[in-house]
Formats: sequence, C-alpha cells, structure tokens
Amino acid sequence: MSKIKKYLSNPWIFAIGTTIIAFFVTTILNSFIKDINFKDSFFGIIKIIGQIFFNILTFRIYVWIIILVLLFLFALILILPIFAKKEIDDVPTYRNYRYFKYKEWLFTWDYSSSRYGIQIKNVRPICMKCKCELSQNSYSAMGGGGYRYYFYCPNCEEKYNYIYQNDNTLEDVEKIIVLNLNNSQYDKFEKI
Repeated sequence: MSKIKKYLSNPWIFAIGTTIIAFFVTTILNSFIKDINFKDSFFGIIKIIGQIFFNILTFRIYVWIIILVLLFLFALILILPIFAKKEIDDVPTYRNYRYFKYKEWLFTWDYSSSRYGIQIKNVRPICMKCKCELSQNSYSAMGGGGYRYYFYCPNCEEKYNYIYQNDNTLEDVEKIIVLNLNNSQYDKFEKI
C-alpha cells in the first residue's frame, strides 16, 4: 500500500497516469458512441492526436512575430534582475537595530520570524568594548555572605555587574526594544 501511495504522490506519475486513463476512457466512450470496435476507436484517436501535433508543428508563423517574441523575452531577462535586486536591498531597516544600552550594560538580541510576526529572542548582555558575549563568574564574599556573581568578557576581561534572576532587567530591556521597534525609534540610536 505504501508503494502505491509513493507512486501516486509523485506528480509526474500522477499526471502521465491520469492522461493514459483519460485516453482509454475516451477510446472506450468513442467506440460505444460511434458503434465501432475498440481497435478502430483506439487508432482513430491516435490519428487525431497525431494530426493535432502535426498542425501545431507546421503552423505558419511570420518572422516578425518571432522577432517580437524574442525581443520581449530579451527585455524581460534584462528587467527582472533589476526588480530581484530591489527585493534583496529592501531588507527592513530595523534588522540593523541590534544593540541597546540599558543602565550599565550593552545588550544584543536575535530576530525570529514566525506566523505571528517578528519576535525578539535571546536577549543577552555583551561587552561594551569588544561586543563579545559576557560569561558568568563568582567569587566568595567575605564574612560568610556566600558567593557574589559578576559578568566578565572572555576576550578583553572587562568586568560588569551581574543580572540576577529576580531582577527584571532582561524583561525590561526586551520591552524597551519592542517599544522602540513599534514606535520606529530604532533608527534614532547610534550604531555602536
């Protein structure tokens, strides 16, 4: 059964198969309507199809029509790349908005397209000097206060304060980014 589904799902086999089935149905109907045997009907329809192909291939076409069609195709080939290049150049300008400074951190994020529109994902702090993604580290606090966390840049070793989970900084940054995008204020920020 799965082999039959495989063959039927192939568009070429489906198209050729339905054409052959339609040919045989037409042959059978023709033999009943004209009250002739199947063999004569079969060859009669083959003869009609052959005549149609022969008429198409020997159809008189003026040379000026061929020249006009070729000029049109040549013009189309020249014009289409211009429109295709425009579509490539029409990348939304908000895609360049990738950095946002909030308090003492610089953030970056990714854009994701879905059926609900463009979404911002993976908001994360990066180094202000080299734009490397920050890593987390900790040190033991004096007096038994547990560990203190901080961010550091693995590239230039710059240190930044840590963003704790109970802090709403990442959510706040994402909300401000969305606000800037919705109000088209992303082009007002200088590129960092």
